[in-house]
Amino acid sequence: MAKPVKKAARRWRPETPPTWEDFKAGGGRRARWRRYWLRDTRDGIVDYIMHYGLRLAPLELCSSVGDALGRTVGMRNYELPVNRFRAVLSAIRPDWSPDEVEAKVKEGFGNFGRLMTEFSVLDRIYPKGRVTVHGLEHLEAVKGGPLILLGLHLGNFEVLGPTHIAHGVNIMGVYEPPDSRFRHALAITARERFGGKVFPAGVDGTRPMMKWLREGNAVQIFADEFIHGGVRGPSLGRGVRFDGNIAFAVRMARKTGAQILLTHAKRLKGCRFEVHYIPVESVLSDESLEEAVTRIDLIASRRIFALPEQWYMGHEVRNAEPIAKGRHRIIGDA
Repeated sequence: MAKPVKKAARRWRPETPPTWEDFKAGGGRRARWRRYWLRDTRDGIVDYIMHYGLRLAPLELCSSVGDALGRTVGMRNYELPVNRFRAVLSAIRPDWSPDEVEAKVKEGFGNFGRLMTEFSVLDRIYPKGRVTVHGLEHLEAVKGGPLILLGLHLGNFEVLGPTHIAHGVNIMGVYEPPDSRFRHALAITARERFGGKVFPAGVDGTRPMMKWLREGNAVQIFADEFIHGGVRGPSLGRGVRFDGNIAFAVRMARKTGAQILLTHAKRLKGCRFEVHYIPVESVLSDESLEEAVTRIDLIASRRIFALPEQWYMGHEVRNAEPIAKGRHRIIGDA
């Protein structure tokens, strides 16, 4: 069995704006100046117009705009992610015909587009009764103490935060800022509307996260993180890794006495969702780290196998062949 591997330290820092001296220097420095001041600014203006324009729209219209964009612009302009997503769906569901796979690819990119435009109205989705909660009793049983909500990028995963908060969970998430300073500002604003708070991703957030948990609060991290060019987890049959966020969550739980709940969203029709809270046995026991991680990995993998067309990280998987070869480890008798 593979031994745990220590993660390389990650720190996020805002990009230092290039100066006129960079422009005059030419070469790569001039290219960065052009990208930062011209391209990023142009794209940022479009993002702001879209974001605040869609806030004026009814929820279903806002969501439908994203669906249309995802199925057309998204699939036309992002050929490599489309091909990766198609390969992942085929690996997880070899029983689907090519036509069925293609229909699910379109549905998936429609979902990706929807979650982008729904970000404009994120604070309105739960209050408007668009979320049905399953497994609330599991949340109620543990929310009084330190809690790690281990999320999956399914459906519109952004509805998880407002749902947790609506049910009295004092929670902070872990946030990996986008490259664009404009999209970063929009993301922070959108979360502030519903009371969302975040830790910086990487080593700068670990210590305050531990302190927050020891004070009896909750954190949300995602099991299916993208880092160093790949999706580390869950395994989906590729072989369980012990250097990803599932292992990090288990270690953090053991240091702080926290319980772990798996959580994810499922898109129903249009801008309507289910949010699920799935219990996992306490990791505060004598079982090894490898045993605890493997147990949680299997539950998470099976949830993704049940909704592969809604898995946002599917388009980031570089090689789906190990999933196809190892899927028997996940489906078992499930």
